[in-house]
Amino acid sequence: MGKKNKGKQTNVEENVVVSPADLKHPLEYSWSLWVFLNEKTSWEDNLVRVAGFNTVEDFWCLYHHTKLPTELKTGQDYLIFKESIEPIWEHPANKKGGRWIINFDKSKISLDTLWLQLTLLMIGNNLVHNDIVCGAVVNSRTKSKISLWLSDGSSTKKLCAVGKELKKQLGRIIKLNFHLHTSSSNMLTL
Repeated sequence: MGKKNKGKQTNVEENVVVSPADLKHPLEYSWSLWVFLNEKTSWEDNLVRVAGFNTVEDFWCLYHHTKLPTELKTGQDYLIFKESIEPIWEHPANKKGGRWIINFDKSKISLDTLWLQLTLLMIGNNLVHNDIVCGAVVNSRTKSKISLWLSDGSSTKKLCAVGKELKKQLGRIIKLNFHLHTSSSNMLTL
C-alpha cells in the first residue's frame, strides 16, 4: 500500500519514495540496437551492438543520441532486434524466416521517417503477429532499403497479414517485397 506525498508515492512497507519522473514505461520485449560499420573485411567484425533498451524512455534517449540513417556513411546499417536475437540470417530465430523490404532512392525525409515509424510500430508491439517479428534493418546505400525481419516464412497468410498491416500503418503508397533469407528472389509483393 502506498500513500501520496506531494506528487510522490511512498511505499510504506519499504519506505521508498518514487517520483513520477522516475517511472518508466516498459516495452513488451527488450531490444538491441546494432550498427554495421562496413570498415572491416569480415561481416561479423563489422557488426557492433551499441546498446539495449526495454522502456519507451530508454528508446527515445538512444534515438536522440544516435545519427539518423541518412547521416550514416554509405554502406553502413542500423539494426534493431529483439534482445535474444542476433541480426544475422543464421541465427535460429531468423533461419526459417524472411523479410519485408521497402526499396527507394535515398530521400532524407522518407528514409529517416520510415525508419522511425517502422521502429515505433515494431517495438510498440503494434503489428499483427508480433510474435514472429525479429527486428528491422535500415541499409544506407545509394538505393537504400528498410526491412522488417520475421522468424516464420512458411505461412503466406501470416506474411500477408503483417505486410498489409505494415503498409496500412506506414500510411504511404509503398511497394513491399518479401524475400526468404534462404533466397534472393521475391516471394510476395504488396
